[in-house]
Amino acid sequence: MFAILGLRALFFLIAAAIQRLRYLNIGLGLVLGFIGVKMLVPFVYAFLEARGLHPPHPPGFHVNPDTGHLHLPVRISLIVIVGVLALTALLSVLSTRGAEAEPDAAAAPEVAPPAEATPPAEPAPPAQEPAEPETPGGPA
Repeated sequence: MFAILGLRALFFLIAAAIQRLRYLNIGLGLVLGFIGVKMLVPFVYAFLEARGLHPPHPPGFHVNPDTGHLHLPVRISLIVIVGVLALTALLSVLSTRGAEAEPDAAAAPEVAPPAEATPPAEPAPPAQEPAEPETPGGPA
């Protein structure tokens, strides 16, 4: 039960943090792009070598002696990922700090002042159907 309460509190903490990290989606896009390029470089390098071209090793990559494949060390990958995420978080916090001091008119629309209070109108009486005049000789 306490674990559920902890998860609930963590959810609200993350929801509040996401509102302040406005550039997080850009940072995550850059991280995913970096990972995609990191995965494609060895294949492009192997493709070029198979065609008889011998391109230079990209900076930071080294050849694994056991497999002969290009490899980017984990340390460099972690530095790039943590650096991009830290930079986007820092930029987000700095940009939202200025926005809190001066609220944006588009972000918080003004609420119209309440109209003067008037007493509610009394309901109209129910409509009555006109009565049919009685004939002296009774119903026909």
